[in-house]
Amino acid sequence: MKKKLMMRMVPAFMFFLLCSGCGMEENIVINPDLSSSITLKSYTTDEEEVMISQELEGVTYQQMMEGAGFVSAGKEELYSEEHNVYQLVMNRSAAETANDFAVVNNSQAVMWAGELAEMQEQFEEYTQDDFADDDLDGYVYTSDGIRILQNDLNITCPFVVAVTNGDVMEDGRTVQFCLDELEDYERLFAVGSKRVARIRTCTISGVEDGGFYRKDKVVKATSDGVIISFSVNGESLPVNEYRAVREGTYRVRVKMLSGATRKVKFTIDKTKPTTNIRSKKYKKKVKITFRDENSGVKKAVLDGKKIKNGTVVTKKGSHVLKITDKAGNVKTVRFSIRK
Repeated sequence: MKKKLMMRMVPAFMFFLLCSGCGMEENIVINPDLSSSITLKSYTTDEEEVMISQELEGVTYQQMMEGAGFVSAGKEELYSEEHNVYQLVMNRSAAETANDFAVVNNSQAVMWAGELAEMQEQFEEYTQDDFADDDLDGYVYTSDGIRILQNDLNITCPFVVAVTNGDVMEDGRTVQFCLDELEDYERLFAVGSKRVARIRTCTISGVEDGGFYRKDKVVKATSDGVIISFSVNGESLPVNEYRAVREGTYRVRVKMLSGATRKVKFTIDKTKPTTNIRSKKYKKKVKITFRDENSGVKKAVLDGKKIKNGTVVTKKGSHVLKITDKAGNVKTVRFSIRK
């Protein structure tokens, strides 16, 4: 199952840069063969680098960047102030690119933004301030006056973009997403056809709605349309696939860009039913009770005949009790009555 997203490749210190008044730009170029190249750029002023170096205990800011694989890319003037530019370029195969996106093909590119939203939440918690945009100079300020550059993710697609929740650039293929304006856990998407964006059909495979299972199950959503949300028990996931391992009830919800939704509910139950009857000799009649916590009891059979919960057994001799739950787990007990 795909787990690593593009932002998981960003070194952890990038968050530190965000918290230190620096700007970040990330450019992803998806090639026609669906391989890609990723360019990370970090922008800092000389003053900011001095401040950060003071916190690094004997390591300069430039040494830290070089240790992470960045190289100096000269200087750029941003918002009337000179910034040092550091750059990291990574080439990704088609398989690696597929792991960076929820869906990527020649008609759509969809990426989970959950980790980006988490970074923003951590940033706000770190500063204990709310952001306030200042459109006059292009910066974002915290309430105590700390200034940061806005942080952008640019994705260049192998198709002309028709529908997106970002801003389409002049070439018609590049979409800019402002990471400081992300809604919590939304997906970023760029679609090459309005027809694809309007598709409402979606298939959820691997389980049936209302199903009970005693083994791990992989549930997957597929569509020719655009899936903008895949959640399990209310938690948004980075990809359209989930492996259910633990016992319990799972509620899967898929939302399409077209507005259509699809839901399924299923239960994993790996535990056999329970009963008060033990494998031993009883000296008097016994009342049989049974239960199943997860999926519920489907049937109980005593000596080949179905019985109800609370059945009293008085007949002498050996008996076989089999209790089956809705997931297929079977509890078998052999006992006898000797008066």
